[in-house]
Amino acid sequence: MKKRLRATKSIVYCIIFILLFLHPSFANAGKNLRSAIISDLTGEVSVMKAGGEKAIKAFKNMSLTQGDTIITRKKSKATLLIDDDITLYVAENTRILISELVESSKSKSKSTLIDLQGGGIWTSIKKALNINSKFEIKTPTAVMGARGTEFYTSHIGEKTNISVLSGAVSITSYKTVLNEDGTTKQITLNVVLENNQHMTLEAKPEELFDMIQEELTLEKLDLFALEIIKEIAGNEPELVKPEFIEKIDEIIESKKQEERQKEEEEKKKEEEKNNRANVIEYDEQLQEDDSYNNDYNNGTGSDGGEPGIKPAVELVPETNRNFVDYELRITFAPDDDFANSITSVKVKHSNYSDEFIELDEGVTWNDGDYYIDTEIIDGRYAIVLNLYRYKGELNIPGTLTVRVEATGYEVSEVEQVIYPWPDSEASSMEILLNGEPVYEEELDYGNTYTIELTAMGIESIDSGNIVPIENMQFNLNIFIYADSDEYAFQIDGDYYGNGEYEYIPLKSKTDGNGKVTFEITIPEDMPDHAEAFYIEICYGTESAFELFGFYEIYFRYEDIPW
Repeated sequence: MKKRLRATKSIVYCIIFILLFLHPSFANAGKNLRSAIISDLTGEVSVMKAGGEKAIKAFKNMSLTQGDTIITRKKSKATLLIDDDITLYVAENTRILISELVESSKSKSKSTLIDLQGGGIWTSIKKALNINSKFEIKTPTAVMGARGTEFYTSHIGEKTNISVLSGAVSITSYKTVLNEDGTTKQITLNVVLENNQHMTLEAKPEELFDMIQEELTLEKLDLFALEIIKEIAGNEPELVKPEFIEKIDEIIESKKQEERQKEEEEKKKEEEKNNRANVIEYDEQLQEDDSYNNDYNNGTGSDGGEPGIKPAVELVPETNRNFVDYELRITFAPDDDFANSITSVKVKHSNYSDEFIELDEGVTWNDGDYYIDTEIIDGRYAIVLNLYRYKGELNIPGTLTVRVEATGYEVSEVEQVIYPWPDSEASSMEILLNGEPVYEEELDYGNTYTIELTAMGIESIDSGNIVPIENMQFNLNIFIYADSDEYAFQIDGDYYGNGEYEYIPLKSKTDGNGKVTFEITIPEDMPDHAEAFYIEICYGTESAFELFGFYEIYFRYEDIPW
């Protein structure tokens, strides 16, 4: 009797710069949508419903479904309940997208994918998922998969931190590397974190990730996670190390003190900003005095403009990754005087409002609409806009006019084009046997299957340019866990399987309309020499695969080592 194989379809976006953050989706044939609810919330919490452009105020017992986005602001938090046995505790200053929340109509397996675009989530899975179900949290750095566990995931700036209190979490990260012949390929790194282990992943395109498992310590956690662990220690002390229980109160008090100091620093910075604004107002009043102007005009600005006022600073818009749900870096030549003199940043959107909207300044990426980055990158300083966090109404395609006001400078303006994120709604994958569709859990050893993947309607940014669909490329990654050199299966007649990884460019098979077709033959004796294997069909452009997505097909999923 033939053993059964299983295929699971999912799309995730492979981004190796700070990202967020993205809109993954897939064809939902044979799947039913599930729902989650907001079981509790504190402070200012909002929701952008799937397909919507404006955030609405969240409320207790509010129903959520696939495609919804949840946003918590400063000193705010929310609790989401999924299927009565999965609880997500959402920290302050967090934005998550429910990318996938479905159930197979045939197998009743459940798939949950949470896109953590910034902030932190504590996940509590009380009942182990069945073998065909999956729960994943994705950040721009990695994908975390769990079946039954207590763990914390945060993505702040360019770092993803994963801390496992109990259970196990599989962490997978995708890297695009350059071959000697100038082509690119994608490799996968995977490790498993278990009880009381921690990992930090840095999202730096010029370096490979060092996926190092470390011992979890309370000092590595933020106040939000510590308070949850304290609650768990009270209800389920067997899940928490005794030494954690002994010192957690002391660590929490230390973290609270750090937060109070940070708030004082932010308050001081706000006062300095207000003082600079008062100086501008006072200077304007002085300039209205003719007698003052006669003396003041002796020091006219170099461009012949307003006396004593420096000319506007040249601002350069983001042209590499200027699309929705991503940071926009408005850069300028290194100038500490200008950077320290900025009093306001205002924007207006061609598809939203004719009026300028003032943005709130933050110290870092996650506590405001923008922040000033004086770390020199590519020889430039930057005003970094984070519209996707709290200004969702402006996080839409169109042209953004950015106006920067600074003490002692003329007003600087620049136009920033924002493109839509790759539209994968129309993408689909179909598995055929003798011309007929094959659905989940219907693959058998010994058969030859035709794989058809279509990535229609995709447009995104590649070095600042729109990528037309006819330039899309497909690549196939094969991951095999085998203890012999025997082949695992055939792709269009060629044998693959000697080792754990193969990379097959499918560009020659693309029909020019975003579609690729190929055949996979799975041998009868597969169970005898391959412990497990799966494939990824990645689509994008030669230099920007990470901006798009991929499909995965898992074979013998239950035997994969993690």
